[in-house]
Amino acid sequence: MLLHSLEILSFGVINYVATIVFSFLIWVFYESKAAATLCLTMYILFGAIFSWYKRKSETEADEVGLELAAKSCIDPREVLVFWEMMKKFEELTHQDKFQIPLFMNHPTLDKRERRIIQLMPTALELRKQSKCPKLPAEDPRDRLPYYMKDIEKHMLKNSKILVGAPKGNYSSPSIQRFPYLIEPGVVFRCAIKNSKCQIIKPEKIENEKGYETRFAMNILIRKQFGWFGSAISVDEINGILTVCAPRTIVVISKPFTNINFETLQGMCYSGKVSSDVLSIEDKNLMSYSFDSKFWYNPLHGFSVHYASMKQTKGNEGKKERKINRIVGKPKHEDYGTVDVVYLNETMSIELSFLDNLSQFGYSVESGYFFKKDQLLFVSGAPGWHYVGTVIIVNPESREFVTKLDGTHIGEFFGASLAVGDLNNDGLDDLLIGAPLWGEDNGRVYVFVGTSKGQFEMTQILYGTAEGGHFGYAIASGDLDADGFDDIIVGSPWENDGVIYVFNGGSDYLEVSERIEAAKFLRRPSQKIQRFGFSISKPVDIDANGYLDIAVGAYKSGHAIILRSKPVTKTQLLIETVPNTLQRDARQFLVKICPLYFVRNVRYNSEQVNHNSFLAIKSKVTVTIDERYQRTQQTILELKSSNLTSNVCLSAQVNISRNIRDFIEPISIFAKHDFLYDNTSSNFCKYCLVEKRNNKLQTAQAFLPFNIGCGEDKVCNSNISATAKFYNIQYNDTWVIGSSDISLEISLKNYGEPAYLTILEFTLPERIMLRSILPFCQEDNSKENLIVICDTGNPIWNGEERSVKLNLDMRHLINGSLYDHNKLYFYAIIKTRSINHGTTNISKTLNLVNEVSLSLHGKANEEAYYLTTLNESSSNITFQHTYQVYKLGASPIEDAQLAVKVPLATEDSTTLIYMYKPQLYISGELFECSSESTLVDSQLGEVQEESFLDKFDIHKRNVEASAVYLSDAKNVQTSETLNKNLTDNIIYINCSTPDIACTTIVCSLNTLKTLQDVGKLVIKFLLNVDKFKANFRNKRAVVKFTTEVNVEIIKPDERLDINGTRSTIEVMTMFYYTPKMEKLQLWIIIVSVLVGLLLLCICVAILNMLGFFKRKGKQNLTKQEIDE
Repeated sequence: MLLHSLEILSFGVINYVATIVFSFLIWVFYESKAAATLCLTMYILFGAIFSWYKRKSETEADEVGLELAAKSCIDPREVLVFWEMMKKFEELTHQDKFQIPLFMNHPTLDKRERRIIQLMPTALELRKQSKCPKLPAEDPRDRLPYYMKDIEKHMLKNSKILVGAPKGNYSSPSIQRFPYLIEPGVVFRCAIKNSKCQIIKPEKIENEKGYETRFAMNILIRKQFGWFGSAISVDEINGILTVCAPRTIVVISKPFTNINFETLQGMCYSGKVSSDVLSIEDKNLMSYSFDSKFWYNPLHGFSVHYASMKQTKGNEGKKERKINRIVGKPKHEDYGTVDVVYLNETMSIELSFLDNLSQFGYSVESGYFFKKDQLLFVSGAPGWHYVGTVIIVNPESREFVTKLDGTHIGEFFGASLAVGDLNNDGLDDLLIGAPLWGEDNGRVYVFVGTSKGQFEMTQILYGTAEGGHFGYAIASGDLDADGFDDIIVGSPWENDGVIYVFNGGSDYLEVSERIEAAKFLRRPSQKIQRFGFSISKPVDIDANGYLDIAVGAYKSGHAIILRSKPVTKTQLLIETVPNTLQRDARQFLVKICPLYFVRNVRYNSEQVNHNSFLAIKSKVTVTIDERYQRTQQTILELKSSNLTSNVCLSAQVNISRNIRDFIEPISIFAKHDFLYDNTSSNFCKYCLVEKRNNKLQTAQAFLPFNIGCGEDKVCNSNISATAKFYNIQYNDTWVIGSSDISLEISLKNYGEPAYLTILEFTLPERIMLRSILPFCQEDNSKENLIVICDTGNPIWNGEERSVKLNLDMRHLINGSLYDHNKLYFYAIIKTRSINHGTTNISKTLNLVNEVSLSLHGKANEEAYYLTTLNESSSNITFQHTYQVYKLGASPIEDAQLAVKVPLATEDSTTLIYMYKPQLYISGELFECSSESTLVDSQLGEVQEESFLDKFDIHKRNVEASAVYLSDAKNVQTSETLNKNLTDNIIYINCSTPDIACTTIVCSLNTLKTLQDVGKLVIKFLLNVDKFKANFRNKRAVVKFTTEVNVEIIKPDERLDINGTRSTIEVMTMFYYTPKMEKLQLWIIIVSVLVGLLLLCICVAILNMLGFFKRKGKQNLTKQEIDE
């Protein structure tokens, strides 16, 4: 055996040297053409000789190997199994089509197998002579079919994709040979690593002829427009591929009769899954029944599905694997039927409730819904009663197990079906599409299989786009390898097409991905249309352990493969060094350790040994103390170049200086992400992706400080608090409007340190701060002002702290707005420690109003004198002035000044006229009102009086200010008035009976501050002539009096101030006396002369006394002369 390779090498060297020597001699002795011909012949001869020698040598090697195997007690029959498997591999790879026997370096596999069979008795004898154990009873060759199917399944599953093109055409040579063959349909087998696809076609692409022996009829199968490839299914267990052409037309005719009938029969073709050629099924329609009334146009093969047999206790040891298949014929018998093959037995199943619109067989599926060992077939009839229904069939009893009906007319319930174990309970669940529901939005019903023998509808998935036909195609499979099958739903008319992926689980199904057709466009001119029209069953085609799907977009002619990447659950572990920080610490070390769980297998640096995983890059984003910002580094990025290096990523973190919060630990939040190279166009099938909603890819840890609160690291403080007002009266009383006040709260700790203690004040409405303290903050976001103050960090045992707020009380002007004239101040003590003492403080401020109005008044002239002369006298204008002063700090909300004015007696013409009153408050003029009815007509009579023409000033005053006249119709006569005279005094006031009065009311609401003064001026006009006419030549004194009262209406509850007057009277007196006789002229002359005489005598006396001499000036003049 050892010399075998050496012999081949030696012979090859000799062959090589001989070829060179003979080639040289030929080119030396012959012409070029002859030399070339001879050299070519020599090369062929030497190549054939060398190939023959190698084949002979390998045959000898096989013989020696068989002998060694027998002597080593190996079962020689295993050699035959090996060569059969090699033949299958050669067939699948198509290597046997390109072999030239003369130049083959190896013997053909058939020759090797025949040679081994010839030597098998010798090998068995050698094994017996070597005293080996007896051969096993089970022949290894009995399991050869299983090995073959496993190889076939593996080869095709990992690299092949079947794509149907129902309206496809063959290549040009085929079309030239059969010009009538238009759009028969084509199926392609494509590999993901090869851009070229192999064509799968019927054994005969041209039209075929058959013969129906039962009725002696000729059959012509026309394949144009047959839609070959519209339905495809693979039996993975038995390695069978079935492709159907449901629109294949069959022409049935009978010789020598007029029978010539065309039926849209439909045909299916089957063969090995590895084969490129498929054979037609039931070519002569021997299994087809023509007895029924509506036997024609069945559309056989509109849908096809192979069921997968689960390994159960009943079939584990069976060598033969049965075929289980269901084929739909939605127009057979007008209402549709299905052909079921169960354990190689064929049966036809019809609806027991007829409806010619049912289309039973439109969609087909199978599953283990109620028992793990009970296979049930499913078929949809979406046209049944315009609603749709789905029938579940038991193939063993050939009976309907249950029926599921749609709920809305026209929704086409059952147009699509899919089966998968969504909740991982070991029983399959059924998905039913209703793509025409609503405004063709479409929806999908989710029915969960149960051990009770019935379905439970758990959810309905709705399409959101009108006309999208959500649910037109459905598929199910475990895409993320979490044990729960997922759902893929197509919505081909939503824009250019969309598919939705719903993750299975024990809870409610939710959309995990929405994939649009536009995502796959590589060029602007490229367009993908009706993406999601068809969806394949998920299969792992690239051997990365995760299922992939193919999605059809028939209108643009695309089949798009969506490949899955491994899904991982990343778990992060965080460690810090040290695990507790001292208060003076300046740095610490953080370590992040990622663990990876892929397909329920835990991967970390020690367990990952697959080279494809080693190059995966990742990063961990660490956020440190984001809220309190106590570290210099807030965000760190730790990167790893692969999954094996740097098992734990670490970094040093520096702590900021002068931090205050020690009771709150430093938070460390980490998030893991994979890094991908997006520049490469190659698909990375081993690049990990994070499982959606994986909470383990993030982690959080806390690094505490040593806060000196015992081993439990919990600070139990005991804070007491007292509150006190400043600048108030006794009993916490404050006069509204007075000076601002202050509120102080004092804290004292009787327990362990109280860290980050704050006082949160809640002030009453309208109370503001006069000034803000540097360690306090205001919060104006709510109705009441909130003030948050820091009281120190920490408050040690026995330590006292206080906070004093200066309050602005200017905006508090109405105590009635508060409950019982009280203000409630609240404070909350908050600390990061556990406070076992006072936590809430309440302090009440009593409100009082202290305000009064003081009244003063006077007349501009206290007395006027009138005579009894008959000549006309001027009218008298006089006025009364009243002043109001506000006393007290509280504001006035409502107050008024009332003046009672007497104006007239009964049967006399009005004596007193009143001008419009004028009220001035702080220099601003305000109007007053009268409660009496005024007669405007009297104003005209007054304006005709002669005094208005005589005295311009009075006339101007009357025009400038309207005169208010009282209605005097109820005034008594002057005779009655004289009864009130005492010592010739007449009283005109509102207290005297039979006097007509009017009341003037003025509002004092604008008196706000102590500086505001109210001044009311009322001018009166006395008609002197009428006044004289009343009293003739009688002596009289008239006292005219006005009464003034001031009243505070609001606030109604208040403290009055002593020494104030609220009521006064202002009086003007008129003296009426007869005129005295005239003084005689002589008396005046004598008086003047006597006065002049007395003046002369006084001057003479003064002159004698030297009063008029200026001695000082004379002396001064004399002195100047002397000098």
